[in-house]
Amino acid sequence: MNWFGNKAGAGFTFVETAVAMALLMVIFLGSVQYIQVSRSSIAAAAHALKAWQTITNRFEYALALDYSSLTDSLAESGTLLAWDDLKSYRTTVVENVDDPVDGSSPADTVLPDYLKLTVKIARFSATNFTDSSSIYITPQRDW
Repeated sequence: MNWFGNKAGAGFTFVETAVAMALLMVIFLGSVQYIQVSRSSIAAAAHALKAWQTITNRFEYALALDYSSLTDSLAESGTLLAWDDLKSYRTTVVENVDDPVDGSSPADTVLPDYLKLTVKIARFSATNFTDSSSIYITPQRDW
């Protein structure tokens, strides 16, 4: 056997080269798709974080207001928020809550007993709520 002198059998065949190229393309396309999915997941997580920061800021703003002005100052529906290239909508709902522990209306003379503040964030349309949270606020804030 002459391993170095036989030039006809040297190198790879066309079939071997085609199979290697096909395997490399599968690996490359899989990597590209993995990167795209990772980027969209990171963007969604960043958007959710921004939504929760907005909800928290809204709660802090509400706690800084006087209790008697909460109902008039906070209620909103579909306020447009622009974050980078995504649009979101914020809805704030203030509800009066009557606590039955101290009696129900009309025997309860102090209405409402507390307020329920709900902040909702919709990411894609004004009604597609994706993140929301609620807190209860009482007139007694000395706790």
